[in-house]
Amino acid sequence: MRHAGDHIHIAATLARQDGRHPRLRGDIPAMHTAARAFEARWGLTEMSPLDRTARRRPVTGEAEKAARRGLAETAREVLQRTVRTAAALAHDGTDFLDRLRDAGLRVRERRADDGVLLGYAVALPGDRADGGSRPVWFAGSTLACDVSLPRVRERFEPDVTPADWVLARV
Repeated sequence: MRHAGDHIHIAATLARQDGRHPRLRGDIPAMHTAARAFEARWGLTEMSPLDRTARRRPVTGEAEKAARRGLAETAREVLQRTVRTAAALAHDGTDFLDRLRDAGLRVRERRADDGVLLGYAVALPGDRADGGSRPVWFAGSTLACDVSLPRVRERFEPDVTPADWVLARV
């Protein structure tokens, strides 16, 4: 559809000949890929890429579990808020992990053979899966893009180094 001189809208109707519901899983990334191909082919202005940095919404099962337990928000939402708070207040990686534990979260660290921290996962105490046999863990990177370990570490390194201040004064 074209309703202005500077852009168009592409609309599609999803239907199957046999009347069943169409499969929608993964359609948004596929749509973005197709849009980038159209832009390149016809010399259109490129729009923003699908960078997967948006806040991740709780899946249906998480929402239903919270509703069954009478909770106002899902475990994912509680964990996102708690991890963001710990990251904002922490001074380094060890302090960050300590703050997560102090907030009452279960913390699982993933380390390299030489002991370097590679990642982490958090779980709410009492939030269990498989009939209560195991905790529900959320890796920082799957919890939200801004609380992945590399992004949290960015907070500990100053944007402006002392050498930058020396250069600025010259």
